[in-house]
Amino acid sequence: MRRRHCRTRRWMGGSPAYNAASLAVDGYLGSIFNIVDTAAALRDKTVIILTADHGGNGKNHSTATDPCNYTIPFFVWGPKYQQKL
Repeated sequence: MRRRHCRTRRWMGGSPAYNAASLAVDGYLGSIFNIVDTAAALRDKTVIILTADHGGNGKNHSTATDPCNYTIPFFVWGPKYQQKL
């Protein structure tokens, strides 16, 4: 079963524009995490919260049963937070 994407065609997962943007953001996040890990003034004293828009499908966000309209990624990283699944 093919997963329906929650983005416009240009930014659809797997498109060149989407992949390039994802790689750029990944690099920026890697730089931020590296700075926090290597700077004594920040290490063990910094919390990073990462979230994003829930997406939607085009201009329509009204279908309550469509996960694209309500699924929101939310990540917390820091010295007092442990991975919980």
